[in-house]
Amino acid sequence: MPKWSRMEYRAILRYNFERRLTVEQCMDEMEPIFGDDCPSRATVFRWYKQFQRGVFDLEDEPRSGRPADVVNKDMANALEELIKNDRRITYRQIEVLLKIGSQSVNTILHDHIFFRKVCGLWVPQKLTDEQKEERVKWCKSMLKKFENGTSNDVYSIVTGDELSLYSYDVPMRGQHQKVWSFEEDIPTTVKLQARTLKNNTIVVFFGKRGIIERVIMYEKEKKDKDTWYLEKCLPQVVNSLKNMRPKSTLDFWQFHHNNPPAFLSEKLNW
Repeated sequence: MPKWSRMEYRAILRYNFERRLTVEQCMDEMEPIFGDDCPSRATVFRWYKQFQRGVFDLEDEPRSGRPADVVNKDMANALEELIKNDRRITYRQIEVLLKIGSQSVNTILHDHIFFRKVCGLWVPQKLTDEQKEERVKWCKSMLKKFENGTSNDVYSIVTGDELSLYSYDVPMRGQHQKVWSFEEDIPTTVKLQARTLKNNTIVVFFGKRGIIERVIMYEKEKKDKDTWYLEKCLPQVVNSLKNMRPKSTLDFWQFHHNNPPAFLSEKLNW
């Protein structure tokens, strides 16, 4: 037996309404006949309400919004252009600008232009390609100079680096941190910008055999870093080196520190 159309079901509902049957009586008559295909009680109740308001048109009311064919090449191109101009644009902004529904936006994004939303990766320092190449060149020259670590000259290298000890707020991986990207895109990176509450710095000097000296720079000493580095930090390291190897002169040691002012070593009275 062919299935009844929606218009035929609605005609039966109007007929039962004109017979002054209640919703329950209408359901009791239709369920044994139509079984699983019978309209739901909510549907019957909705049409009865419409009949009670004096509306007997059985056609669907016209719906607002764009037609279902909004998922097309032109709309996909327009959406892709929006994302290229603003990688942090939201679903809601796309819906408003293109005047399409959320389901259409989702379909175009994931089934047509294949965008996905990802969070940026935190990196300690954002380097340019040129800076990366320079660091690689320097490392290769050092490996060659010290014979990949087999030369005894590596024992003369003193490396210093600093670490800030602070409290900070790390942004959560929320929606505002996400950006749209293609499947083949390299993950984006975001440089960590800490909002410092209290900040002390510890400077550590170490060589091939391990740590040589630790020097703390307190927050109040940061007002004049050059003086601190010249009068407190380096002299403390030099004393530790003299105690470690009393017979060695300072010409024996090769200092490598992250971003120290070059002129300071000339002012030191060794």
